[in-house]
Amino acid sequence: MRTITADKLRTASSQSDVVEMVREYVSEWLPEEIGRLPADCRPGKLRDGEDLNTLAFNLTQACVSFDLDSRDLAFVEEMDAFVGNACRRIAEIHCGIRAHAAHPHSPAIPAR
Repeated sequence: MRTITADKLRTASSQSDVVEMVREYVSEWLPEEIGRLPADCRPGKLRDGEDLNTLAFNLTQACVSFDLDSRDLAFVEEMDAFVGNACRRIAEIHCGIRAHAAHPHSPAIPAR
């Protein structure tokens, strides 16, 4: 079981926090699990949101490609869901939306 979750991503307050959490998440994967991902879906150096966007795009393409063995698809879908949530959190941070403690699934929109 992975300890870095989408709920934990909601606590990130900067892009660098999100990227660090994704790095931690990836470090929890076994080498055999990473090996089940298509080559272009294996996380390399993750430095910033752009690297996460590229990875998210590659994972999404793999999910819809019909080229994966069903046993490998589960790994791709898991990574895709987490990285997609990370990209969403970065977008929220850039828009000034903070996670709400009372309603973690509903970001608070700041007054303007």
